[in-house]
Amino acid sequence: MNNMKKLISYPSKYYCERAIAVVFLTLILYAFTTPIYAQDSDGDGINDNVDLDDDNDGILDTNN
Repeated sequence: MNNMKKLISYPSKYYCERAIAVVFLTLILYAFTTPIYAQDSDGDGINDNVDLDDDNDGILDTNN
């Protein structure tokens, strides 16, 4: 009877640990594959790092 209890409880522990590992790896992969989008504060479709007028006030920005 004691051996039967070990056989029943062992697979559930194994599957639980495996499920935790799968979730952990999925989160790690998601964190490293999620694209980082550049900021476009005036909404003209040009990223602020290359937009000559990133606040869209009609005056060209003088600093880089």
